[in-house]
Amino acid sequence: MRIRSHVSRVARLAAIAVLAVATPVAFASPGASAAVVTSGSQPTKTDLLIYSRPKSPASTWTSTTRLVLVANVTKLRPVSTKKPAAGTVTFTVDGVQTIVPMVGLHHATLVLPNGLALGTHSARAHYNGNGAFLPSTSPTRTVNIAIP
Repeated sequence: MRIRSHVSRVARLAAIAVLAVATPVAFASPGASAAVVTSGSQPTKTDLLIYSRPKSPASTWTSTTRLVLVANVTKLRPVSTKKPAAGTVTFTVDGVQTIVPMVGLHHATLVLPNGLALGTHSARAHYNGNGAFLPSTSPTRTVNIAIP
């Protein structure tokens, strides 16, 4: 009986070791995002919307137009969780980064109350991911601010 329990224990330990090898985990490198990404993480897609408040056509935006940037983060298929994407989004406008928490079901908002200076500007949003969702970055959007 003692030999049988020992063999059974060895078999259980071997099964656990095989499971651990078959489930890889990727950890963030030093200096990278603190999120731990596992092999079970869901892929995401991030899109960036830019509009004025009050709403007006982009061709009429001036250096005093209040702008709103909204990052929409959606889960890509296959979706194995009903949880919404959570965490933070890093908005980058002309190289300046601002980290904003996700709110609602799938978005983060950055308000630029004083608008942008005259000229051409670039903006993008990067969803930083978390243990359940992979990071993703929006396409870069260009904003032109003209003289009224």
